[in-house]
Amino acid sequence: LNVALLLGFTIFAFGLVGVEFFGRIAEDPATRSNFRTLPNAVVTLYAISTTEGWTDVWFATRVTPRNSDCSYAEDNCGKSWSIAYFFPFMTFCAFMLVNLFVTVVLDSFVEAESALTQKRQLKAFVQMRSQWAQHDLQHDGVMDAHRFMNILWSLPEPLGPTPSEAANADGASLYYRSVHIPVDRVTGLVHYREVLIGAARRMLGVRGDDVAKLYRMARLKGVQPPGART
Repeated sequence: LNVALLLGFTIFAFGLVGVEFFGRIAEDPATRSNFRTLPNAVVTLYAISTTEGWTDVWFATRVTPRNSDCSYAEDNCGKSWSIAYFFPFMTFCAFMLVNLFVTVVLDSFVEAESALTQKRQLKAFVQMRSQWAQHDLQHDGVMDAHRFMNILWSLPEPLGPTPSEAANADGASLYYRSVHIPVDRVTGLVHYREVLIGAARRMLGVRGDDVAKLYRMARLKGVQPPGART
């Protein structure tokens, strides 16, 4: 949107200048392009902004009595310096088109990467849910902390440990700290809700203020403890 607004403003501004300097030039029958009115000038500049046929329009603004029916007395001949008008405009348009192309390509890569990341994250949640279902035989939404940490350690990225954490002697300690799942000091159990919040923090780097929002989002995705009360 910003690129389109900038391009539109540029065409409008150059159109005003074009009407002022080239508005009295006789219309070229070959191109039918002219700067007699602002709408005509805007349409002409828009047509050549893709660099298609811009040299024909440029030559049409350089006509002289030798190669056309114009007359200096009627002040409807071209300007020899018109390249000073078209060169900045075409340079800007070419620059904008290149940047627009790069932006589209980068946006496509970002969207594809984002979709892949979301797919991996959702798959990790589903894997964790499956592992929880296999070990939470009572279906009460709690589990022994050591057992669940072993489950987490066996999961693949992004929920599981990174290769550097798995290879590092202190990797397990760092990994468990990054998950940061509160453990009941009396029973030594972890609750599924806290597990879900810790997993979200681990994968998304979420701050504590966003925990409730993530929990609601995960539940909308259908990720909740099997048999747990809602």
